[in-house]
Amino acid sequence: MKIIRLCPLLFLIFFFGCEDKEIAAQQMYEKAIILWNSNKKTDSMLTLDNLLIKYSTTSISKKAFQQRQIYLFDYKFDYYPHKEEKEIISIALQNKLNEYFKLNNRYPNNVNELNADTELLSYFNECSYEKGLSNFGFIINCDNVSNEFMLLNKYSEHLKNDLPIDSFMAYYKTERNQVHPIDSKLIKNINLSNLKEKFYSKNTKISFVDEPKDFKVKYTGYIETAKPNNKIIKVDSGNQKIKIIIDNKIVYLGNGKNQFSYFFDKKLTKIIVDFNYKGVVAKQYNIYCNLQIDEN
Repeated sequence: MKIIRLCPLLFLIFFFGCEDKEIAAQQMYEKAIILWNSNKKTDSMLTLDNLLIKYSTTSISKKAFQQRQIYLFDYKFDYYPHKEEKEIISIALQNKLNEYFKLNNRYPNNVNELNADTELLSYFNECSYEKGLSNFGFIINCDNVSNEFMLLNKYSEHLKNDLPIDSFMAYYKTERNQVHPIDSKLIKNINLSNLKEKFYSKNTKISFVDEPKDFKVKYTGYIETAKPNNKIIKVDSGNQKIKIIIDNKIVYLGNGKNQFSYFFDKKLTKIIVDFNYKGVVAKQYNIYCNLQIDEN
């Protein structure tokens, strides 16, 4: 008789327990949507992950899984590690983050874990930095500190080893990868030749045979000048056009062998070189672009 009386009670406990889980799961799902729409994408993904773990048996879990797969595509894209940074502090931070990943196979939780000079770390701490889930990459924003006036006034000799000065960040792109480069690396000199051996043999993401598309390289760096003076810029890009931008002004657009004089009047001068190669196809490997800057 006692067992018969317990059955309705157990049923009610089970019923309301399930109902509570459905309500909680629905609330968590709605929270994830709100977080995503508020551009808090990592929090949104974590909320969906927690929902799938904690409420895997609920009716909303299937919908949450499908939504997570949709979000995951955009999330990976946003946190891709080879975003093209444009300002000197952003470039320096990106370089340090990629160095850290090569050594540790993960990105740091915060910028204080980076191996950098104390003064440079103080700049990094003023940047916003967010590590993506599962080492998808990171998002940085140094707009509030990448002010050249501030940098030039606080620039000191012992930062030379940390900042990409008299060197360049190279960003490699193809027609299919216009927003995010397929690779980026710090280089000392702009000397691009025989791409198959120097670049593509180390990167299997793109095949010359399968991808007869445009190939682009963008170099960004700073030239240090002890005192204002003229420098000779020598260019050799074969039959391919290159564009040289110095302090946001186009100073050269052409191809072949050329040289011109430019007056460097600041201690640090920003220089950008755009190199576009049209119609990369198999057996056309000998592509080159050389740039040399000499004292006048």
